[in-house]
Amino acid sequence: MKKINAIIRPEMLNDVKAALAEQGYFAMTVYEVKGRGSQKGICLQYRGKKIEVDMIPKMEIDMVV
Repeated sequence: MKKINAIIRPEMLNDVKAALAEQGYFAMTVYEVKGRGSQKGICLQYRGKKIEVDMIPKMEIDMVV
């Protein structure tokens, strides 16, 4: 048995689930997490003000295969 832990962008979750289902892997646990990688956050604009977002929303997938 192996434990697989993947952190992906939220918009990619449906594509990843579909690809895994095609290969016969249906069981998984999904968490909403926040984090940052090499991009070190992003800069957004809200009501004319720039806001630096340090922690970006991500999805964490855990599977045991």
